[in-house]
Amino acid sequence: MAPRLALDYGRRPYPVELPAESRILRAPTPLEAPPSLEFLMESALDEPVGAVRLEERVRAGMRVVLVVSDSTRAEPRDALVRAVLARMPGAVSVEVAVATGTHGPCRLEDLGIGEDLASRIDRVVMHDGADRGSLVAVGTTRRGTPVTVNRAVLDADLVVATGCIIPHYFAGYGAGVKAIFPGLGGAREIRINHELKAEPGARAGVVDGNPCRDDLEEVLDFLPAPPFLLNAVVDDDGHARAAVAGDVRAAFRAGAARCAPLYTVRAPRARTVVVSGRGPITASLYQASKLVAAAAPLAVAERSSWSPSAGREPGRSRSSTAASSRSESDRDCRPVAASSWCRRSHRTSWRRPVSSTRPRSRLCSRAATRPRSCCRAPARSCARRSNERAQRAPRADSDRQRPRSDRGP
Repeated sequence: MAPRLALDYGRRPYPVELPAESRILRAPTPLEAPPSLEFLMESALDEPVGAVRLEERVRAGMRVVLVVSDSTRAEPRDALVRAVLARMPGAVSVEVAVATGTHGPCRLEDLGIGEDLASRIDRVVMHDGADRGSLVAVGTTRRGTPVTVNRAVLDADLVVATGCIIPHYFAGYGAGVKAIFPGLGGAREIRINHELKAEPGARAGVVDGNPCRDDLEEVLDFLPAPPFLLNAVVDDDGHARAAVAGDVRAAFRAGAARCAPLYTVRAPRARTVVVSGRGPITASLYQASKLVAAAAPLAVAERSSWSPSAGREPGRSRSSTAASSRSESDRDCRPVAASSWCRRSHRTSWRRPVSSTRPRSRLCSRAATRPRSCCRAPARSCARRSNERAQRAPRADSDRQRPRSDRGP
């Protein structure tokens, strides 16, 4: 009898019937019941890693910025905020900054922070990475990433970064410095940093030696005062299993070490790999592509002969092509030269790099009717090359549709 499985899929599970030889992998779940989240927070704040206790850094009259994640992250924001506010004296100005990164502003009611905390919060800063007027340039990293952050970070006497540590597909793990940058950074500069995800060391589970994480943590050296960190470590079911507090670098590494066993599984490679996840990571195609990056190492290429009618590159199985197609579209967002497979000439063609400040060009509109054309090139350049060919050798076949040169970008 074929095994059945309810895959995590958006808002509700998706039932599937699997082949008999299928192997189902799940993240390891601890046998013991999860401890109280409040207990974990208090224990972490009582014994910070690499820093003094939070209440020892706060003085009356100080301006404290408390950074929380936006609604694209399923995190216990209310518990994190309450734990921090409990350590604050009454004569402190507290601002909550919502780290949206490149996601854009979100609704406050979606954050799940209790209304009873409104009396303790003086202002809410909804970050917008595209609003250049709210950003301040603070420096450039050794890898050439210009850094801009929200003005609220520089105006604060103390920044407290919160979040949940889970694997991240190219930054190693989420949380840590990511609450400040990219969380409160400029969209243009964030994309420049994210180019580093093409480096070999930028992958899930890697912290030290990860070029993307190293580049992010250099931002801490540009800030006027060292931030304080409070992060929870959650399992695949969203239950908090540990918490860390203190220095952003040191405490984050302690939390990442606690997180790794919760998400590490071993499995043989397979020709077909299906990966799924529940919301909010599956709420958009961009977020869901992170699942593909995590499962891609399990996909084994099919070694077989290739022909233009096969519809894929040599040495790639259909499953591995599907797994890599999203990451290829992700690479199109970066201002670097990108390759595209041209089925007509059976070779790799190159197009000019595009600026990270420009929107992505619309893909060639001929792709639907002429799939053998080089349909990954921008429409304008594709039409220009077609017109040049037509001028050199006019077609006798007049009833064949000719590309239009008046198509927009």
